[in-house]
Amino acid sequence: MTRALSTEASQSVFEALQIMAKEAIGSLVVTQDTVPVGIFTQRDIVKWLVRDRGLVDRKVGEVMSQPLVSVPPDATVIEAMNLMREKGIRHLPVVSGQRMDGIVTIHRELLYWVLGAGNGPRNSESTSNTRT
Repeated sequence: MTRALSTEASQSVFEALQIMAKEAIGSLVVTQDTVPVGIFTQRDIVKWLVRDRGLVDRKVGEVMSQPLVSVPPDATVIEAMNLMREKGIRHLPVVSGQRMDGIVTIHRELLYWVLGAGNGPRNSESTSNTRT
């Protein structure tokens, strides 16, 4: 688990993108009055940019992924990875009550490898077109 960075739901998408670029990260946990309520990811950017060229002027709370999928701090690695695989997500906030403790991120290929999934990507050829 690494330290999670966050943004308020009322912040503009442009401001969130500036944070993501500066920190070289792929997601921000979205909070409302410091309570985690969603997540804003690179996938959200792509999904919304295709629909709305004015994306950067919108509020993060309008385009975040919700409801927030998270795990408690006592979740095992396998539990977290299974949840990530089940939900098709790469960023999993660790939340204790209404407080964010951190975030677990993983690349799809590592997820398949650790879980030993028989139908997952096996080599660089088969992973070149996978979602990341």
